[in-house]
Amino acid sequence: MLGARLSPRLLMSVGATTFALISLVIWNGPTVTRQPEWYIGLFILVGAPGIAYASGAFAQIQQSVPDTELGRAFGVYYAIFNAAQGLGMAAAGLLGDVLSVVLVLNVQALLYLASGAIAYFGLRSVGQQRHAVRRRATVDVG
Repeated sequence: MLGARLSPRLLMSVGATTFALISLVIWNGPTVTRQPEWYIGLFILVGAPGIAYASGAFAQIQQSVPDTELGRAFGVYYAIFNAAQGLGMAAAGLLGDVLSVVLVLNVQALLYLASGAIAYFGLRSVGQQRHAVRRRATVDVG
């Protein structure tokens, strides 16, 4: 419902930022309460920003890449995504034994917060990207 009204950049930035903030509440919540209902609700709630982020990323790729290159673009996206996920799991496993697990999880949440900021401030809107591509094509041809 909101996907058609919100830009991919906004979906990614709001999704990642909200995911990070809810994660910080989850990982640091036991200092306030240990009620399981609270955490069940938060773990359910954290799914929505994850979906928003993924939807924004997919839309950004689909709107930024020519149709003939979509397969390659998604292949590269998933290769990088899966490699980074594997490296992150390995790092978390190794660091979890050396550092506090809560610290490692807080760093993960802060990385999501940073990715939200990068998505918002670093990504150009799809309209700006198309304009830049057209301008380059005109310069290359002309």
